[in-house]
Amino acid sequence: TATTSWRVAVKQIDLNQASAQFADRRQVPPFAIGVDKIALQLVALDTGASEPMQVELGATLRSGGTLAAKGAVQVNNGAADLQLAIDGVVLAPVQSYLAQYLDLALRSGLASTQGRLQLGGGAASSPQLSYVGGFSLDALQLQENDPQRPFLSWKSVRTDDLSLTLVPDKLDVGELQVNGLDGRFIIAQDQSINLTDVLKKQESKAPQAPAAGANGPVQE
Repeated sequence: TATTSWRVAVKQIDLNQASAQFADRRQVPPFAIGVDKIALQLVALDTGASEPMQVELGATLRSGGTLAAKGAVQVNNGAADLQLAIDGVVLAPVQSYLAQYLDLALRSGLASTQGRLQLGGGAASSPQLSYVGGFSLDALQLQENDPQRPFLSWKSVRTDDLSLTLVPDKLDVGELQVNGLDGRFIIAQDQSINLTDVLKKQESKAPQAPAAGANGPVQE
């Protein structure tokens, strides 16, 4: 007998004043971020329809900053076409990831962006992700840990002409405006620069020995 696939159709879903917490305990210290005042609206959600549903999302980060997205999402394959707005997101929580590669402390920094985000859904040759818009990174302060002293800072770095694609990976930036740049760069007598001093050496994992009792190569 023929089987009938399930179909879910909902005219509208509204979620308001929700909260969420995300933590990555693989990092030391752990990366943690909280999201409050989540407002989500889904209109015309239908798993069997060819037309996309309409999505509107807004949220506030506990560490500082706001997120907003509005547009269309295809239910059957996840393809999306969204207008994205991120304003004043505090970057301090990413110190956990920065510390893996750089011996620097991120004292301050605010990230903002506004543009169009597209995910999948196009031809096979189309990028899996495409983002076109503007971006700014303000009030950045990076400090050396030992000794504690300023390393790099600026008041603002921004562009209104950013284009990013993934698969294929490509980044194009038009005019880049930099304001209030201040850094500590030194060229030593051996021609080395102090940028290499803040790079952490990545430990290479030694090959694991065969487990006890494992069969060795067969000899004839």
